[in-house]
Amino acid sequence: MTATWHKFLTATLGGVTLLTASAFPSLAAEPAVVVSVKSFNELLTDSQYLGNAVQQPLLGAALPGAITQITGGKGLKGLDATKPIGAYLTMTSEGQPKDFVIFVPVVSQKTFAESLASILPDPTTENGFTQYQIPNNPVPMFAKHGAKHFLFAQSTDALKETPNLDTLVKSTADIAIEFDLTKISDGLKEQFLAQTEAQAAATASNNITASEAERRGEELGRAIALSGLRRLLMDGDRLSVGFNIDAKAKAVSLDLGFTAKSETTLAQACAGYAKTESPFTSLTSKQTIGSFVLSTPLSQDAQGIFRLMVDEGEKGGVAAVKADTSVKEADRKAAIEVLTRAAGTLRQSIERGRLDQALIVNSGASGKLQLLAATKVVKGKELGKIFEEVIRKDPKSSPVKLGVTEVKGARVHAITLPPDSDREKHLGNGPAHLAFAEDAVVLTAGDDSLTAVKSSLDAKTTTSTKRAPISLRIGLSKLLPLMEDAGPQVLELGKSAFESGHDEIALEVASQPNGASMRIEIQEGVLRLIGLVGAARTGQ
Repeated sequence: MTATWHKFLTATLGGVTLLTASAFPSLAAEPAVVVSVKSFNELLTDSQYLGNAVQQPLLGAALPGAITQITGGKGLKGLDATKPIGAYLTMTSEGQPKDFVIFVPVVSQKTFAESLASILPDPTTENGFTQYQIPNNPVPMFAKHGAKHFLFAQSTDALKETPNLDTLVKSTADIAIEFDLTKISDGLKEQFLAQTEAQAAATASNNITASEAERRGEELGRAIALSGLRRLLMDGDRLSVGFNIDAKAKAVSLDLGFTAKSETTLAQACAGYAKTESPFTSLTSKQTIGSFVLSTPLSQDAQGIFRLMVDEGEKGGVAAVKADTSVKEADRKAAIEVLTRAAGTLRQSIERGRLDQALIVNSGASGKLQLLAATKVVKGKELGKIFEEVIRKDPKSSPVKLGVTEVKGARVHAITLPPDSDREKHLGNGPAHLAFAEDAVVLTAGDDSLTAVKSSLDAKTTTSTKRAPISLRIGLSKLLPLMEDAGPQVLELGKSAFESGHDEIALEVASQPNGASMRIEIQEGVLRLIGLVGAARTGQ
């Protein structure tokens, strides 16, 4: 078992080196990638908590069991179990892996050396470096013994000059990977981006049944993603990935963060985002069981993409109207004029330079759900006039009842929805409501939707509720019954998993000094459901 463990460790470290080298091809010969674990004690505690949360207690016992077996029951004496353990990677200017060094904190150099010798016997020391021979592996491992750390590498050259290990780890995450993006040359970044763009094009959907609009949408989505990646690589300073397991908060989280180089386009965008506050924060309440709030400045690139979408929509709509020979020429001209006006108003909203939207799911007073969607626009009342003109063309066949009420100058319209047993089960059979204010459009459906649209138009922007400008939160216990593919077994397991609450999944994109961060958080109840479903499917 010991030999197998050593083989696994060696192969893993080699794989990390090669993968990192291929992903970041031109790092300077300084620590450019740092991988760290907060501490051995933290790792033990986290693995035990996570194992219990996902109904797999053996997960928590795996690490201490492996240590016991490797050391013959003696343990890793001399290890400082409270300090970070990790590794750092350096590369040559040509982008080849140079040095991969593992660092282990110790409280006693002598005691830890003795523990290590019991695992890897007969070490030899020369010129201040100790050579260890891993069983069944022809490549030796070298160690440098420091007062606070042991460092390991496959060559003594890698250990001659080492960074300050007390300050090397910047992250406070339980498990972290930190990249210094400034160590990549612009030329090699361009090569990497070209390869990524080629791969994206090669893997694009070839669905022959997709409409032109769907294909165009996929192209625009790829363009936005690749544009963001380009800006991150060219303007980025540092990139970090952190994984946290928090038994106190009863949640696990994945954090992605970056900082930007000063006076770059990315830095300017981050500064703008730091000042951004959502105008829809006040729409969430204690009754909210799911919400998506999106408020962000739009870069010139993003504005260009949205304008292209409007242009394509207008072009396609005009072409469809012109092709409909069953409609009188005068009516076709009128329809084209309406399309042109609507497209012009949408372009003005894009030129506003930011995107503000919200989708809120509330638990209504009657037990049914209430949906609310809102977006900020320019000249919303002009859009409302266009909407009413279209409805008045054929009011008898339209499910819309215009002007059922007015709130702060915004006309509210009722929309009768077609019969649908599933929708009525969760939302009721009442009408939806649509309102056009000067600076916003609001659509509500479900339980007491008229009251919802009125309260949303009356709501004032507030910063009393701290929330990131981009935020997604879902209370799974209430929304799980709406998932058609969940099945009765999952619903039943959900009742058990969510008995003590902690049923939320959240995603937030927040600002940080000179950059931004994204956090994905999964609470304990969701972890428990994942474990229960997995056990049920494997028959455990």
